[in-house]
Amino acid sequence: MKEREKKTHKKTDQAVFRGSTTGGVWTLKNWRGKPRSKVVAASIARPDLLDAKFLQLVQYEESDKEKLTEIFKTEGLLGARKVGGGWGGVLGL
Repeated sequence: MKEREKKTHKKTDQAVFRGSTTGGVWTLKNWRGKPRSKVVAASIARPDLLDAKFLQLVQYEESDKEKLTEIFKTEGLLGARKVGGGWGGVLGL
């Protein structure tokens, strides 16, 4: 079996997202309505189809940072970087 074919067999039918809270200022009032939050919530509802987590919180209202961090941790919204993911995995980097 060729090397490229071996790698193909390791693929799954699951989308993966790892990113930060960008796209405007995130607050306690608006974070659930942000598109990235909806993707991560969908991942929790359907982990068989989607593996989505935030790597870190950025672009947040400073007064909401501590509470947002607590919520993200307790609801399982934060995750680690996926090894071999993204363009680095595609390009063999």
